[in-house]
Amino acid sequence: MTTGMDLNRFSVSDLVNFLLAAMFRNKGYMVSTLRTIKAAALEFHVNAAQFACNPHLILLFNSLATQMLPIKLTPTFRAVRAILSTTTNPLAQLQRKMSFLLAMTCFLRPSDVQRIDRASMICQDTESLDFRVVAPKETRGHRRIIKPFYVCAHADPLLCPVLALSAFLRHPTLFSRHDPERERLLVNTTLPGHELQATIISTWHRRFLRLCTPEHLSVRSLASSLALRNGVPYDQVVTHGNWVWSITFEQHYRRDQLATHDFSAVVLPYNGDPISIDQVLEDS
Repeated sequence: MTTGMDLNRFSVSDLVNFLLAAMFRNKGYMVSTLRTIKAAALEFHVNAAQFACNPHLILLFNSLATQMLPIKLTPTFRAVRAILSTTTNPLAQLQRKMSFLLAMTCFLRPSDVQRIDRASMICQDTESLDFRVVAPKETRGHRRIIKPFYVCAHADPLLCPVLALSAFLRHPTLFSRHDPERERLLVNTTLPGHELQATIISTWHRRFLRLCTPEHLSVRSLASSLALRNGVPYDQVVTHGNWVWSITFEQHYRRDQLATHDFSAVVLPYNGDPISIDQVLEDS
């Protein structure tokens, strides 16, 4: 930290200035490195809890991610497009594609994707999709919540989360694997009967993102930053992402109405040539 700053009692503004001026502008550190530095600095603070979900810190990291976003996503989208949204495609590949597209368009964590309720899936022809995530990480009044989502179809059928989900739900292999006692959408194609872990879903998503950047980014942070960069209003991103941001939490987190922006078109732009699935994906 800067000279003269009390390592045990620095303020939020002290930390923001340190990360922005000393570490980002002067040192050129990546956003993921800044997050690590922040966590290390808070280990010394006498009241680290006051920094949790602080709107100034959240805005700082989202702004920095947006500035650094000239990440070329074309290789990732090529890989996604190479997996056809058809019932003849292997269920394992189709499931990876679908989970990635849903995570991108809804700013979902892997643990959120894992908790999608299959019975809640409602496809309006090929135009839109409604679903719920049951008991995600966020809580309200110390109780787990049910989080609803609305997804628009994408103009490119190979990047459309609605078409991918529709093909997944109609896949013949899914019917043979479906356990009526299990309510979650995704299935374990390697060990049928066992629950699919969020760490596996995270691995799928990282494989897609590694095609465009070596930085350890989450789909959630990348997609939300891309939405902000492409002009989606700040409050729409907050509502859609369900972040607990101080006053914004009270205004938007109740989710009495879903975000109305077409996030599919915003966060899944693509201008590139097709690529073979064998060139970009390794099966597991």
